[in-house]
Amino acid sequence: MRLSAGADNKRAAGLPFEYELLERARVKHVAAISVPVPSREDLAILKAVAARPRDLADLEGLLAANPQMELDRVVSWVTEFPRSLDMPDLLENLNRLINEHRRIHGR
Repeated sequence: MRLSAGADNKRAAGLPFEYELLERARVKHVAAISVPVPSREDLAILKAVAARPRDLADLEGLLAANPQMELDRVVSWVTEFPRSLDMPDLLENLNRLINEHRRIHGR
């Protein structure tokens, strides 16, 4: 089951990434609530953009736990955010973590 980008979701999203995130999310049912769950790549993008120490640690763990992650998608979207958020170090943080991930996992 996938989350549709209906009217409610369009009000919740503003950036192109947010629309795509909602389109790609899987819906999990917890009790009586439907919860959109982002893909591992989209979660990695969110963590990279948040860029707090805890988020970067989470991103490191996410990369380690998912060696087959589509890193091109993550890098592509994270490249877009520094321009709009005036945060030039976002891509540097991500590249550092990806390089470490590739060194360990050979990918």
